[in-house]
Amino acid sequence: ALPISGEYGLESNTCRWLCCVLFTATLLGDLMGSINLLRIFVDTPNQADSWIDYELPSWAHKDYAKAIHDWSEFDLVKVKVAGMPLLWKLVNVIVVVVPKLLLWQLTAQAGMNFLMETSAIDDLVVNSVALAFILQIDELLCQELMSEATKAILEKVEDYCFSSYDEEEQALEAMTEKEAFQLHQQELRAPWTVWDVLQILPLKMLFLWLCAYLFVERYYATHCEKSADGGMVSKSRFLPEGTDFNLLQAFFQLPVQFVDTPFWTMPPDPAET
Repeated sequence: ALPISGEYGLESNTCRWLCCVLFTATLLGDLMGSINLLRIFVDTPNQADSWIDYELPSWAHKDYAKAIHDWSEFDLVKVKVAGMPLLWKLVNVIVVVVPKLLLWQLTAQAGMNFLMETSAIDDLVVNSVALAFILQIDELLCQELMSEATKAILEKVEDYCFSSYDEEEQALEAMTEKEAFQLHQQELRAPWTVWDVLQILPLKMLFLWLCAYLFVERYYATHCEKSADGGMVSKSRFLPEGTDFNLLQAFFQLPVQFVDTPFWTMPPDPAET
């Protein structure tokens, strides 16, 4: 059964679920960016290729083309994603991708805990959007602290096309109109496959709801326990033994030592006493 999102004082169970899904949606773009970065590392060759090309116009002399289009020398420079040695790929994964994924996980868990423990609807709606600002801090610092030359080079980086898509596009362009029409007719007569059904389904929407459900389920698994009547109630709360909280405990969720005596326990049900 689906976990019931919310606790005491909740004004709208549906609103809390929608806010949890909305918060997860704001995190989804950053997760997909990290996954696509990993796909690029896998797709690109493991060799040192040049990422910068200087392309002269083939239709006219360089000076004539620059005068017509008001180009500068920098406009003739092309920057594109190319091959990268395996060592540098590993360095980028360890230094860039892994910290981004850890930050995403911690932000998602902390934000979901914060939303689940927010009682007022107005605070719930505002916090569901405001929490996503944490994931934008790295882009904000990069945008404000980078030099103008670095920004100009990054703006010239061409969109990367994965090799599978590029090969399919080249195959379609090589076809004649008759061959393309025959291929289309064959696809119309062919029976549906599992891949065809998956293309119709809103996979991103399903993945979004799955992530929201897992985060809510994790909240109940870590903060609640089943009562005698089968409902979910809060666990007893314990104070930590100290105030120290290092980076390893923050990022890798290492266990924290707590005192043995709880400072709060769930009051007994008056009907049972």
